Formats: sequence, structure tokens, C-alpha cells
Amino acid sequence: QAGKVGQILQDNGYENIITGNAPELISNTTLIYNKALSSSDLISLLKVIKNDFPNIMTQEASGSAEYDITIMTGK
Repeated sequence: QAGKVGQILQDNGYENIITGNAPELISNTTLIYNKALSSSDLISLLKVIKNDFPNIMTQEASGSAEYDITIMTGK
């Protein structure tokens, strides 16, 4: 799933994408965003991701985040 998300983002013009696997399996696909990310950027990103992950949940990162966004795909 990580590779699929990376390819979707790259195909839609996003850059500096790092993919990897979560240490444990989760049930829901979740997008965690840095609070510094603009709402328009978040909406644009969700439009791209929702085609392949229609039930994606969003969550603001607590504190300062290392990345602008982190997407964890579920089962």
C-alpha cells in the first residue's frame, strides 16, 4: 500500500515523497497533517487520495510533526 500511495502522489505532482511500512497493521486509512499545512493544500491532497482510499480519516498532528503529512493505509 505504501508504494501505491507514493505513486498516486507522484503522479499528481507531489514531491519529496518518502514511503515505508508502519510497524503494525491498522484498520483505517488515516492522513495525519502538520497544523502548518494550509487547508487548501489539505483539501487538494484529500481529493487525490480519496479516489483510491475513499474512507480516509484525517487527524491533526499533535505538537510539531516531522513531515507535512503522514498517510497510514489500513487493511
